[in-house]
Amino acid sequence: MSHNYYVLSGEYIWEIWFSTNLSIIFSSILAVLKARRKKEEGRGKKEEGVNIEKKGKMIESKMNWSSFF
Repeated sequence: MSHNYYVLSGEYIWEIWFSTNLSIIFSSILAVLKARRKKEEGRGKKEEGVNIEKKGKMIESKMNWSSFF
C-alpha cells in the first residue's frame, strides 16, 4: 500500500514539474512571437522589439533541453 502511495506522489510531482517547464517554454516563445509581430507591423520603436526578441532568445538559450530526460 505504501508502494502505491509513492508511485502516485511521484506522478503528481512529475506533472507539476512538467507543467512548469511547459509554461516557461510557452512564455518564452510568446515573447519572441510578440517581438517579431511588433517588428513586422512597425508599432512602437524598433529598438524595443529587438530588446524583447533578445530577451526571448536569452531565455530559450538558458533552458537546458537535457533537463527533460
